[in-house]
Amino acid sequence: MSLTWSEARGLVGSAFEFFPEGAPVHAVVTSATMRSQSRDLVQFAITFRGPAQPAYPQGTYAFEHPTLGRRDIFITPVARDAAGIDYEACFSHAP
Repeated sequence: MSLTWSEARGLVGSAFEFFPEGAPVHAVVTSATMRSQSRDLVQFAITFRGPAQPAYPQGTYAFEHPTLGRRDIFITPVARDAAGIDYEACFSHAP
């Protein structure tokens, strides 16, 4: 998925659906974090909060957003508590 830092900042609080096994799973963007920025490269991450069960392994999933449409995103589970699981997606692009 191609995503810019400008787009990512505006996604916090946005709802997505992702499709790990055909049926949609609700996820919300909880953060967008700048990792590094140089004259050649911008690197950032966004965190999705999904349900507590089931847990989905690291991998590429189809995500759908009302304005961005359907895009494939590689996610990694990074945190878990009783309320849900956090999945991180990392991106980079030229400035």
